[in-house]
This record gives sequence, structure tokens and C-alpha cells, in this order.
Amino acid sequence: MSQPFYVLTIVLCVVISVGLVRSIVLRSRRLNRRITEFKAEMEERQKRGIPFNPYLELSQLYQEEEDSKTKRKRRK
Repeated sequence: MSQPFYVLTIVLCVVISVGLVRSIVLRSRRLNRRITEFKAEMEERQKRGIPFNPYLELSQLYQEEEDSKTKRKRRK
């Protein structure tokens, strides 16, 4: 009676392990692709002479959000 349970447990563990390994590989590929895209964007910015300033980027995002809020208030 314990033999089928043992085999079922082993099969279940193998299936879960394969699923986890597949997930890790896919996420790793996606992360590597995003890193490559980011590096390409940074190189393009350097070629155009645009310095990367994360605080400036963040302030621009906040300003765009504030502008859209102001436009919505004016329409009402």
C-alpha cells in the first residue's frame, strides 16, 4: 500500500520541480532581456548627450501627473 503512495509523491515532487525550474528560466530570460534593453537605452542617451538623472525622471513623472490632474479639474 505504501509503494503507490511513494511513487505518487516522487512524481508529484518531480512535476513541481520541473515547473519551478521552468519558471526560473523564463524569469531569468525576461530579466536579462530587460537589462539589455536598459543598457541599450543608456548607451543611446549617452550618444545623444542626455545624462541619466533618476530624480529628474521622477520629477517629470510627477509633473505629468499633476498636469493631467489640473486639466481634469479645468474640464469639470
